[in-house]
Formats: sequence, structure tokens, C-alpha cells
Amino acid sequence: MNPIRNPFEYEAANNLSSDKIATYFVDDYNYSRFINSTRNVVMVGDRGCGKTMALIYNSLQVQLHLLPDVVPDRIGVYIPCKSVLMQKKEQELFDDPQFACILSEHFLTMSVLFHLVNDLSRIPNILDGCDVVALKAEIAFSLGFALPFGAGLLDSLRQIINKESREVQMQLNEPSSEWKFPSTRSFGTSILPLFDILRKIPKLTNAHFMLLFDDVHDLNDEQLRTINSWIAYRDHSIFSIKVASARIGQLHFKTTSGGMILEGHDFVQIDLEQPFHNEESNFGKLAYRLVSRRLEEAGIAKSPEDFFPVNETFEKELAQCRITVRQRASTLYDSDKSIDDYVYRFARAEWFRQRASHANLPAYSGFQTLVYLSTGVIRNLLEPCYWMFDDALSQSSNSNEILQIDSSLQRERIIDRSKKMWERLENLDRIVEGCSREDAKKIYSLFDQLAILFRKRLEKHESEPRAISFTISAMNSADEEELLPLLDVARSAQLLYLRGGPAKERGRREKYYVPNRMLWPVRGLDPNGQHARVSIRAEYLRMAMIGKPIPFEVKLSGSTSQLEQKELFRDES
Repeated sequence: MNPIRNPFEYEAANNLSSDKIATYFVDDYNYSRFINSTRNVVMVGDRGCGKTMALIYNSLQVQLHLLPDVVPDRIGVYIPCKSVLMQKKEQELFDDPQFACILSEHFLTMSVLFHLVNDLSRIPNILDGCDVVALKAEIAFSLGFALPFGAGLLDSLRQIINKESREVQMQLNEPSSEWKFPSTRSFGTSILPLFDILRKIPKLTNAHFMLLFDDVHDLNDEQLRTINSWIAYRDHSIFSIKVASARIGQLHFKTTSGGMILEGHDFVQIDLEQPFHNEESNFGKLAYRLVSRRLEEAGIAKSPEDFFPVNETFEKELAQCRITVRQRASTLYDSDKSIDDYVYRFARAEWFRQRASHANLPAYSGFQTLVYLSTGVIRNLLEPCYWMFDDALSQSSNSNEILQIDSSLQRERIIDRSKKMWERLENLDRIVEGCSREDAKKIYSLFDQLAILFRKRLEKHESEPRAISFTISAMNSADEEELLPLLDVARSAQLLYLRGGPAKERGRREKYYVPNRMLWPVRGLDPNGQHARVSIRAEYLRMAMIGKPIPFEVKLSGSTSQLEQKELFRDES
């Protein structure tokens, strides 16, 4: 019998087979079902949060794998923006912005045409019941395609698309003395007419074409403006556009005409990163289903909690801390809610405060700890699981029976991954383009001081001891100029995430920063955290970059009412 395969492989979705994507993908708790609609959709989120997986799952290729005998009414055409046609830079040769815009739309249009025709060819017997000769004649007349003889309809289209792309490239390569602007194509002159013609095929009569653009942050400005212009089309009965962009990318909503598309009017925006990571949150439920499905696929009849058990000693000690803290709370409060709030804030902090300063690092373990350590990013959840499973295979005498990841093995791997995260932080100049050695040192120093601050809070703060996120206050233009570029570098390396949430002042929202929680185990912090943010003045963060400690006050400052504080603390539950 062959040994079981690691069920937690986290290969990029582009490299997974249709079978794997159909098996692993969870279409709940992440808004991905919005994709399979007639709406225009913009998905945002950092790398690894599931954008590509969601697009490919809704593509024609995977849907045909799920239901091979059914042609879906919604034809998802997956279009990667990291491709040869998309990455071309010839438009930069033109001083006239109009020429650059026209050429950019041409390359974009040809890429869409190619992927559209290529995906439709996956449908078995797609041309049954239609007059192929008449269709070819209409395509030749309406689109000006000189289709080759002797090939099928889709093969002919694919050949002429490749031929035209080559001809335009050859014209652009001509010496300047012989050069003339090439004949180009656009959405209105090529894609829309082809949609109309394709719907004359009986199997596509009711088709709605979904153009699934992945990694649009890699497009040039003209291409992004072009896609936004396509989104601005009023009539979306035949097609809709879905785009996925990394949050760190320079996504904007300007069109080629100088206008803008508006959220709610032209498109729906979905944030695939979710700030709450406990078992009752959407991300917690998504993570549970995802890991359950992978275990089931591997033939392991265990729940995620049973497969990744919590260290028994830690569990018992934490249970005792909850009892101790609840008894203390009962002397301070009368209502059950107030007592529960107090236990939520201080039970885990009590365990960390009782530990000797020279004690070994905590026994980090358990499925829920892994969920918190992911910081709301699916790839961050799968990566340590993959390494733990591989460790278990190495230590097992029977590689066909991995029924549990021992808590000690979990702890070792979590601490190891945490150490490697700090090594990445220390060498950002080797990882992120444009980051100098001096910048890397400043960023490392900032995170080091944040870890020290969060440790002090865990040991002494009287209201928010487990807060491990922060907002920036009192920031002026000089602070922005120095701080934000370095924070963006940390975000590029996925050591820091930018999220949005309610501020303590009712009705307001604020942006806040969440360091990757995998950083904290090796510093002895509680990665589970609580949903609270530390407000830090910009000047203190700037000083932290040169090694100065961030000031810490034991008492919670400000005039926020006790009720507002409790409501904020309980947002995560």
C-alpha cells in the first residue's frame, strides 16, 4: 500500500488539478459565491487568502469537472494577468497616451479572446446542432477574422487569434523608418460581437460569460483603466467581470475616459481577509470545513480538534485559570455578561502571568491556535499543518496511519516557523525589491519593540492585556513619509496586514495593523489575542525603528465608557 499523501499541500491554485480544486475548495463563509452571479465583482486580499482558488473554482474547467454532462449557464473564463500578453511594455514607447491606451486594450482583448476560445473548447460536442459554416461566415464578416480553411470553428479562431497577436508584435518590432501603428482590437469591436455570435450555438443560448481576471495588480495603469471601462458597461445581461487583486497592489477605479466606477453601482467589492479568527467567526468556520475536508480526502476520520489536539497540561492549567478569574470577577460584578467579559479578557492572560520568567516557551498547540496563527489567511493556516504532517510521517513507524499530530510536535514546528518568520523579518532587503539594508534594520527594530510592548501589556495591562494589533495616532505628513513606505514593505512580505474595523467612537471606522501572528510564539506571547487595538503615536513608532522603547501605561487611557470597551472586546466572539 502506498503511503498517504500530505493533505495540507498549499501549492498555488494555478498549479492544482481541477480534481484537487473541486475537492479542496470550500464555497461557504468567504463570499466566493458572489462570483457565480451576473454581478461585477472586485475581490481584494493579500496573497494566500484564496482569491485565485475562488476564481478557478468558478471557471468552466472546474465546473465541467464537477458536472461533466452539464454545460453551465454561467461560463467562467479564467484569465491570469501574469501572462505574456498581459505583461507587455510596448505601450511605454508612445508619448501619446491615446496610443498607449489603444495598444494596452488590444493586448488585453487578445488575451481574453484566446482564453475564451480555449476554455469553450473544453465543452464536449459544443457545436452539436449548429450551422458551423454560417457561424464561420458571420465571425469572418462581423469580426474581420480571416479564418483558415480545414479546421473546426474553435480551432480556427484560436489559430487566427495567435496569428494576429504575432502580426501586431512583428509590426511593433519594425525599424522606426518602416513603422506604422498596427491594426488593433477592442472590447467593443471583438469581444462583445463574439459573445453575441457564440450564443447562437444551442449549448450556449443562455450563456452568461464571466471574465475572471486574476492578479490585476500586475497590470499596467492603462490596462487597469481599460478593465474598469469594461466594468462600467451598463448592459451586463451577457457578460460580467470579476477581478482579484492583492491589497498591497495599486488598485484604482479610474476609467480610460477619465471617469470612475463606483462600488455598489458598478461592482460589488469583497474582502477575502477576515479580521476575526476564533471558532465562531466566518473564518473559523471556513478553516474548520477546509481542514475537515482535507482530512476526509486523506482517509483520516478525525475532526480538526482531534487531529491537532491541545497539550493536556496546558488545557488543565488554563481551565483552572478560568475558574480563578471567574471567582475574582464574581466579587467585582453582578451581571453574568460582565463576568463573562472579564473571563474572556483575563483567563488566558492569567495563565501567561503565572509563568516563571525563565520558563520554557509555552506549549503552543491545538487547532484553534493554528487558526489564530494564520492571521486570517488560508495559506498561513495550511503551511504549518503541512510541515507538522510531514514531521509526523518522518516519526511514524507506519506511514499509512497518521491519526493525530502530537501536541509536542505541534509546539516544535510552531516555534520553528516563528523563528523563521523573524529571520525573514531580519533579511527583508533580500526579499522585497526596493528595501535597503537600512530599511530592513528599521523594520526589524519596530517589530522587536512591538513584541516588547505586547509582552508588557500581557503581563500588566488592566483592560486589554492580549491586544496584539495597533492603530497609528497623531500622524503628520513627515510621519507618513517615513513610516508608511516601511510598513508597506512589511506588508509586501506578509509580515503585517492592514485591516479595517469599528473605532471606539461610535459610527466611525479606522484602519489598523495586524502583525503576522506567527511572529509571537518565539517571543512567548499569546497568538490567540483579543479583538482590541493599541493606539500608538506615530512619533513613538518612528523612535521604535531606531531601538527606542514604545511608552507603556498600565491603565487604559482615554474616556471610552466601560460599556463601549466591553462591546469592543466581545466583537470577536
